[in-house]
Amino acid sequence: MAKPRIVFVIDKGFAFKIIAEQVAHYLSSKYDFIIISDRDPSGVLRYRYHIIHFLAWDRWQRVLPNIEIVRSATKAKIISGVHSFRSWGDNWLNEVEPLDAITVTCKTLQEIFICSGKPTYLLPNGVDTDLFHPARSVPKQFAIGFIGARDSIKGFHELIVPLSKELDIPLITNKKRLPYNERLAKLYRRMNCYICASESEGFCMPLLEAAASGIPSISTKVGIAEEFIDDRYSGLLVERNYQVIKEAVLHLMAHPGIAESMGHKARHYSLRYGWDRVAQCYNVLYQKVLN
Repeated sequence: MAKPRIVFVIDKGFAFKIIAEQVAHYLSSKYDFIIISDRDPSGVLRYRYHIIHFLAWDRWQRVLPNIEIVRSATKAKIISGVHSFRSWGDNWLNEVEPLDAITVTCKTLQEIFICSGKPTYLLPNGVDTDLFHPARSVPKQFAIGFIGARDSIKGFHELIVPLSKELDIPLITNKKRLPYNERLAKLYRRMNCYICASESEGFCMPLLEAAASGIPSISTKVGIAEEFIDDRYSGLLVERNYQVIKEAVLHLMAHPGIAESMGHKARHYSLRYGWDRVAQCYNVLYQKVLN
């Protein structure tokens, strides 16, 4: 019996490519997967699929005008993912009608999109817990870290850089966009704590990568932070305020044993988000949509 065929539609970046490749790897015995680029939306018309899964909302929008042609030609169920609070506009309620299901990365997004009346599934991102693993020893000089885009929403220049300068501590960060490989993983292992000072996040992958690396995080209450971080046990949840974040950093600097213990617990929590487990959440989604 032929396996159901599923197509992932992804952008040119590496984040969605990783999701598609990891899910396809762990579920290859159950489904035939094809990964195509959103640069060529007509690609979804080339084959007959059982499911078309747009991993991001703004990618799904590119084929919205031709969605009935796509559905008629492929006979597929159509799923769109939502990974941020900035990818959808005020008119989203009128745009969901052709969809068979919606996936979101955190409970806050689920509470919003479930109002559409469409089946809305919580699908967290996963992490490679072999690639991201704790360092053999804690860095001797306390260092904070940040990975990601350096825009105002992330608070990099407004909060994180000034904090590093005032406390005269190293800031470990990416100078350019890094691929998902050992170079990125090594950056985390040079940190003593990770800082997420974001105003908004749909998930915040670095929190998960830092945890898998045995690094505690100081994070604002965005994305998956409140679901993933057990405050004062595996990390610290803070308000988006310079002084509050500074005091949290000083606390971990003054109590290295507490910071190290938080890192161990964060690593333990991260194992629940290993791709082998997260892929099974996708399997449950696909079974429900197909049936």
